[in-house]
Amino acid sequence: MAILSQSCPVVIYHEDLGVFLGELLGWGFWSKLGAGMGSKDGAPVFPNEEDALLFIVLWSPEIREGIKFVRVSPEFSDGHRVSMVGCVAAGLPAWG
Repeated sequence: MAILSQSCPVVIYHEDLGVFLGELLGWGFWSKLGAGMGSKDGAPVFPNEEDALLFIVLWSPEIREGIKFVRVSPEFSDGHRVSMVGCVAAGLPAWG
């Protein structure tokens, strides 16, 4: 897995699970597994691929295979989330 620029905001995408939508108490929410919590607000944005990879390695290393990082433009005022529309604009599948 090649790491791109250090300053490009990204979301996490997994071939089988879809767009990473967040986690709560260790449980992950993914777009292809039923949107679950947080899906209406979009997906979390990581500041760069290195931070996203570190999150995956620490949180759930067994899913590392199949992960890719997709560049996005954060849309919400906090700069930490992107809507489903923003994800689709970045080339990811819609969910819901």
